[in-house]
Formats: sequence, structure tokens, C-alpha cells
Amino acid sequence: MTKELYVKCTYKPGMFSNEKIVTVNACNRKAYCFFTFDHELQIIDSTNALIKVFGICAKEADKAVIMLREEGNPRYFTVPLDDLIERDAQQQNI
Repeated sequence: MTKELYVKCTYKPGMFSNEKIVTVNACNRKAYCFFTFDHELQIIDSTNALIKVFGICAKEADKAVIMLREEGNPRYFTVPLDDLIERDAQQQNI
């Protein structure tokens, strides 16, 4: 089975019914917020979710530079390796 990589995030409702405001915690102790569509998240509970990682640009012992979104406006973050989760591609429930 194919594996996919996700990063932990928190979320809250966005301006529209099909979007969320997502927060990703980076290694520099900053939290980065951005809007994303509901279908890009795998919801864990009322505030926590996973968002798909489309690429790892660099990796060290305790952190990785990841890319979220392949097209349009890709976002790059340096996140702790502990925040990355590998899951089966077809696994939908947390």
C-alpha cells in the first residue's frame, strides 16, 4: 500500500463553509496560519487535524523542510520530525 506523509496542525473555521484556518508550528517557535479547503485536511478532533505534505525539501536529525500544496501557492515550513506522520494512502480515519 502506498504511504503518504502528513504534518500535525490545528484548525478553526474559516470565512466560508468549505475552508479552515490552519496553524502549523514551525521549528523557529513560530506558528504559521493560512487558509485551506476542508478536503485538504484529515480531521482528528474539534481543533486538531493532519494536512498532506507534498514534498520534503531537506531533512536533518530532528527537523525537515516540507512543502504543502503542489500547485498555485506552495507553502514551505521547517517542522519538527515529531510532527510528521506517515499513513496509508487510503486510511481516512484517525
